[in-house]
Amino acid sequence: MLPLSHPPGPAAMACPRAVLAVSVITLWLAVAPASAGTRDRAGCNVETPYAMQVDTGGLRFEATGDASPKRVEIHDGTLRVDGAARQVSAADARRLREIEAGTRALLPDIAAVAREAIHIGFDALDGMQAALGGDPRRARDIEALRQRALLRVEQTLGRGSWHPQANGRAFEADLAAAAHELATPAMPARVVRAALTRGAARLHPPMTTEGDRARRIATRERALEAQAGAVCARLDRLRRLQDTLELRLEDGRPLRLFNQRAEPQHGDGTAPARPQAATTRAPPR
Repeated sequence: MLPLSHPPGPAAMACPRAVLAVSVITLWLAVAPASAGTRDRAGCNVETPYAMQVDTGGLRFEATGDASPKRVEIHDGTLRVDGAARQVSAADARRLREIEAGTRALLPDIAAVAREAIHIGFDALDGMQAALGGDPRRARDIEALRQRALLRVEQTLGRGSWHPQANGRAFEADLAAAAHELATPAMPARVVRAALTRGAARLHPPMTTEGDRARRIATRERALEAQAGAVCARLDRLRRLQDTLELRLEDGRPLRLFNQRAEPQHGDGTAPARPQAATTRAPPR
């Protein structure tokens, strides 16, 4: 995810780009925000080459590219790889149950992060629109686009489904559509997109909302960042649990559904600070 290029103004509304644009939920992957006040923090350093479905039948992972194996199914301590049942040790059966339970519990929290990120972005945009005169038709357009973005979350994460590449592209398309549909001479598309991905304080000061609104949004963003950091930590625990599996594929490789990305480096060769895990919940809108 790209850091912001300059420090926040006094009314810092830093809607996390990765979360809202859904690089946001690259299956949990970019769940940690890069907000204006945390430009040196990295997102979750976990990625997956699989689309995933969680339902009463367990977890199903389908390769989205040339990953191998192509299909992995986990349910109640059992494992199927490319349609074939695999024998696992008692210890691995316990690990598989933990991975299934942990993943199932994580998805609702990822969806909650996505919803709040959407609300923050559109609330920032709504405040900007109100400051420019409060056109009722445009306010309705903003609300319709908000609901469309929320529907996207419900149709994917809300149904236990995540396809990192396809869903990421769809969310980015929604974002571009919002920028295009809401653009006006006073608020061009680039300004709309900046509000949705960076928060109104990233704009020229006259375009920001009033102080009280800005402070409320900044408070919500800090809470959202804490939620996202907690989700990241739980995801990394699942990755580390996967790494302890004794099972080996037919070619001798370990099963890797989640992979650890290399940390981005500063110019001095050091890695940026990781987001802090926390349990703070975002306050209601």
